[in-house]
Amino acid sequence: SRSIGDLYGIILLPASATGKDIEDARKLLIDRGAADGTTASSYQAAWYLRSEIKEFKSVNMTGVTNVESAWNSSGLISFDTPLPSAAIAKFAFYNCTQLSDFRTTDIKNGTDFTGCWQLCSSLQSFPAGAKLGTSAQSVNFSQAWQSSGLTSFSTPLPTATTLINSFRQCNSLISFDLDEIPLATNCQTAWALDPALESFSTKLPKCGFFNAAWYNCSALTDFSADVFSEWNPSSIESLGVFNNAWDGCVNLTAQSVENILVSIDASGKYATSDGDAYANGVNTQLADAGIDIDYDGTTLSAATNAAIRSLDTKGWEVYINGEIRTGVEL
Repeated sequence: SRSIGDLYGIILLPASATGKDIEDARKLLIDRGAADGTTASSYQAAWYLRSEIKEFKSVNMTGVTNVESAWNSSGLISFDTPLPSAAIAKFAFYNCTQLSDFRTTDIKNGTDFTGCWQLCSSLQSFPAGAKLGTSAQSVNFSQAWQSSGLTSFSTPLPTATTLINSFRQCNSLISFDLDEIPLATNCQTAWALDPALESFSTKLPKCGFFNAAWYNCSALTDFSADVFSEWNPSSIESLGVFNNAWDGCVNLTAQSVENILVSIDASGKYATSDGDAYANGVNTQLADAGIDIDYDGTTLSAATNAAIRSLDTKGWEVYINGEIRTGVEL
């Protein structure tokens, strides 16, 4: 359809058309195409690879439910079109490497944001007031901002359940300023490989899978007790709930190690599928009950050692700087 539109534009132009005439006609066709097509419900890959599109605004997309890959790898620099009905936004702005100004705050019915802003390397900030899936349930944010240029993040994610790779390799993400992600159940590799993140305090009360969640966050110093202060997941992942969770976090303080272990222990959760004490036929013991933590090597507190002993009685295995600490005299 794009080729047909281009040819139609050529037919309309006189032989004497100047370069400016051609450019004006091209822009008109692009604008007209965007404006005239808003009765459709799906714009899957509509502007995929359109490197000439720099802005997209003032377009009524009220009835659009699918924007999967719509602007994928386009030349967008700014975007401020509301998408109030969009449910599927998978890879919508993927690899828009020039996108630095994203102002849209109404994507409240989104259920799947997989890879939506992934590889948007110029995107340093995101609207704090954006409504991302706030009117939906069980919203998927896998890879949503992976390898983007974010330096901070404070947009509420009240209905997010899946955060796999959401902020992975955001190399400039220094601050993550959410008080809570209340319904997240899967945080596998969510903040992994971020060399800039210095502190983390977001509550994750329902998450039962933290495999490599903060893996190799080498600048991470302060990890708050608040993260697990209300930890009460309905199910716990058997194959490595805390596997590699803090591996490579070589600058974590001894206080942060205390915060992690004391708060997990205080939750009362056992190393079983439902967190309750093991009962044959009711629940299962975790195949990998390891809690993996690297830190700066300074002296651990008595409270930390007490928590390690208590966690041992609940079936957990604590590994600190690669050495098992449960089942040994502390």
